[in-house]
Amino acid sequence: LEAAGTLTVNGTVSARATTTESYSASGGSVLLIGGTIAGSGIVNAAGANNTFRGGGGGRIALVQTVANDFTAWTGQATAFGGANGTTLCGHGTVYYEPASRPYAGDLELKGTGAQLWPTTGNFSYVRDNTENKRWCGTILTGTAGETELHFGTITVSDYGHLGIGTGVTVVCDVLDCKAVGKDIVTLYGGTLRFTRAAEITGGALRCYKAGSRIDFTDGAEDKTLTLTGVEFVADAACSIGGNLVVGAGATVDHTRVVNLTTLFGVDLDVEGSMTVD
Repeated sequence: LEAAGTLTVNGTVSARATTTESYSASGGSVLLIGGTIAGSGIVNAAGANNTFRGGGGGRIALVQTVANDFTAWTGQATAFGGANGTTLCGHGTVYYEPASRPYAGDLELKGTGAQLWPTTGNFSYVRDNTENKRWCGTILTGTAGETELHFGTITVSDYGHLGIGTGVTVVCDVLDCKAVGKDIVTLYGGTLRFTRAAEITGGALRCYKAGSRIDFTDGAEDKTLTLTGVEFVADAACSIGGNLVVGAGATVDHTRVVNLTTLFGVDLDVEGSMTVD
């Protein structure tokens, strides 16, 4: 839907998938473009529920061509995953782009507030063949040509999960993980790049595949990543192109193997200085 002036949604715009008897579909895509987006309605791209196979969440984008903030929008935009019996399927994404930041808006990855993986008391405690059930979320693979994506703030909340695949670089100003051990960012060989000094104050950060990297843009004056209350799981060879501060409540760890013969250890290369507080 596109309007040159104000696009007002007080009702419901839905791309929610329909439940079937066996395999259910993922949510669809919704793109709203307006000079200003206003209203108190609902935009929904949820996956379908099913007792056998549920569907993942879809994609929502709200793009403004005139207004520089979203104060006129008081509604809800959600792309939750469907339920598969007692297991939740991965969520989708919601993207907010103000006129002042074309192609570099804010990205929201929000779960349903319930866990997608078995609780063991520690995020890195176990890895087994049910991993696909535990790390559900949105993984950027680059298959659609999105090899470099720019955002302002990326927010991961309510058991959300962002994955960055090999060959993909995600550039952002701020990464905001809301809850320790619940909200996850996993590097599957991809790169997370900050435009300035960054502090992550919650959630879990995981390097799952060799070649994973966290660095900074060339224009960043201070290339320091500070972790506070974060569990940083460095399973595979990964690097940080700057300084690393492991602050209060943060840990650098590896997967704790249970009933597996594979050996894991921390393999981390910090190209600047490293401080453990």
